[in-house]
Parts: sequence; structure tokens; C-alpha cells
Amino acid sequence: MKRLALLLALIMMLCTIPAMAADTAYGELVANGDMELCETSMDSWTGYSTGVSKTAYVAHGGTVSTKFTKAEGKSSLIQQKGELIGGKDVEVSSWIYTEEPDKTAGWRIDFWDANKENLKTEFLMFPVEKDKWTQISATVSSPEGAVTFQIQLRNGEEGTLYFDDVSMKGEASFARIGEVEAMNKQGMEVLRHSQELYDAYVAKSENATLGDNPNLIGNPGFEEVDESDGIEFPKGWRPFGRSKWGEI
Repeated sequence: MKRLALLLALIMMLCTIPAMAADTAYGELVANGDMELCETSMDSWTGYSTGVSKTAYVAHGGTVSTKFTKAEGKSSLIQQKGELIGGKDVEVSSWIYTEEPDKTAGWRIDFWDANKENLKTEFLMFPVEKDKWTQISATVSSPEGAVTFQIQLRNGEEGTLYFDDVSMKGEASFARIGEVEAMNKQGMEVLRHSQELYDAYVAKSENATLGDNPNLIGNPGFEEVDESDGIEFPKGWRPFGRSKWGEI
């Protein structure tokens, strides 16, 4: 009987260990760090300044970045709140681009406990090289007892710069890591679809040409024919106001 009780206790303990381990995970804490989900608003990001917008002017990864234009006496920043487990190091990084000299950029990172008391604030600013993408990165120690964080992306001086591929990795609940991962997969899906559209555009431009000029119209000389409507007609063309040639 004692052996059976010990065996049952051991089984219960072994079953509990994976469940405890699965409660937390190390991973990405920031959603939409690549900015690909941003449409008319900054998805997952909030802000209280003007001069912040999504742009396709430059991008480090994907097709878009976030443009920060700081005017005199104004702030230029956006921010995101999230969950984490305190007492651990977090790895923070971003890619920055500017066409102006003597620029700095970086983050303000705040940590709060369950009572919403601020436990720590980190201001980290870095020089940004002109006319090239610069990666900024740092390891930040989150305080014991912290359960939430806020990261602000900041433009140091007046002028314009661009943020892309923002990352903050640390430990959080397994559910939160999964939630952020799912949101970031949406961004990758948007990027994949954008890339497919671009590839199709390029392929059509290259394959449908007249001389040296790109032509986006397929079968412009009407040489290709289609007989799917029971009669011969130019492939890719339809009569105005009709779905079939046979309806004329």
C-alpha cells in the first residue's frame, strides 16, 4: 500500500513539473515591432505626439517603418504596454535610420508592480549614423515584483528619423508570449501578402513589354486566343458590360 501511495505521489509530481514550466516562457514581449500591422493607426502602439506615422519611404525589414518628425518644443514618441515577470534581464533593440546629422534615438522603459507603482524608469538614448540603418541595443534588468512594462520609442532632437524592427525579449506568462507571437504572425502574413503582390507586379511588368517600355496589360497585341466561351476571343479581354463574348 505504501509503495502504491509513493508511486502515485511520484506520478503526480512528475505531471506537475511540466505544467509549472509551461506557466512561463522566454520570448518577444513587444507586438507589431516590425510595424507591418500599422494601417491608419499605429496598431499595438499608442502615442501623445504629432509627427508619427507609418511610411514605406524606408524599411529595415519588410515594407514599412515608423516615421518620427519632431518639431521645436514638441514630443515625438509612441509607446506600448505589456506584461512580464520581474527580476529578469530583458533584451531591447531597434533599428533606426535618418538622413540628418547629429541625431539620437532610443527608449524610455518603465516597470510597474501589481499595484501600479512605478518601480524603475530607464532612459536610454544612442547616436544614430546618417544615411544608414543603425541598430541600438541594451540589456535592462527588470526589478523584482514588476508585472507590467511600458516602452517608449523616442526621437531625441528636432528633425526626422525612422524606427523599425523593435524588439524587447524577456520572460512572461506562457499565454502572453503566445498572444504576442500570434499578433506578430499576423504582421508576417501582411508582409508575405505585400511581397506576393509586389512580385506579381514585377513579373507582369517584365513579361508584358512592348519594346523597352513595361506594359502592365496582358496580351496587348491580341495574339493569344481563348476558346472557353465556345468562340475564339482575345485571351484576358472581355466585352464592355458582358461577362462572356458569346453574349454580344
